Amino acid sequence: MLAWELEPIKIAKPMIGVPLHPSFPYMHIAVISGILQTMRQFPGTPLTVSRQFEISVAREEIAKSFLKSDCTHLLMLDSDVILQPDTLAKMLAVDAPVVVAKYAEKGKKEASYHCYHHSQVPFRRDPKVEVRPGERRHLKDVDPMLFGLGCVLVKREVFEKLEEPYFKYTIMDEREDDYWRTGEDFVFALKCHHAGFRPVFCDDIEVLHLAIVGIKPGKLEGVEWV
Repeated sequence: MLAWELEPIKIAKPMIGVPLHPSFPYMHIAVISGILQTMRQFPGTPLTVSRQFEISVAREEIAKSFLKSDCTHLLMLDSDVILQPDTLAKMLAVDAPVVVAKYAEKGKKEASYHCYHHSQVPFRRDPKVEVRPGERRHLKDVDPMLFGLGCVLVKREVFEKLEEPYFKYTIMDEREDDYWRTGEDFVFALKCHHAGFRPVFCDDIEVLHLAIVGIKPGKLEGVEWV
């Protein structure tokens, strides 16, 4: 890295936050290994793990723990995402309020950005915006509003400006305006958008996404995606 890229890394004090859901209440050894390797590169980095029935509550708990600390950045990491050795360093070097890493959807081999445009129609969004390896398509020309939270680095200033709750699952809440009826990750993305924080998507920051593999009943001759 160049000298100017290292400066944001030197002054940063990151925290790693991992939400757990009852349906997946654990972390794979590869996920743990990636986290520990990252924590060795950034001594003193706290790890906050929250297990709640609703993933939005777990994310909220992590955010509040972050704000009670003296950390400057929160790396929100899903429990099935594996950090690369240089993931956090690269994300910090971007020095933006919100930095989004890319990873493959389950069942796919190529990584892409999990980002979407927004629509006011409930339970429906505009087509997903995909930028795959080798594709010369700049997200600045696409301007997606929504992004997933599989691996996202957020500066303290973002949480300090947003109103609570930061994360809220609103799809089934008929009291909410259609505009806000979506998942807890997209609610956070919308709050960032309206507060003036535009996410930065970096083509050279890619993490691994674990996939669940099983054998379908009656398919004993091999393993299939389920």
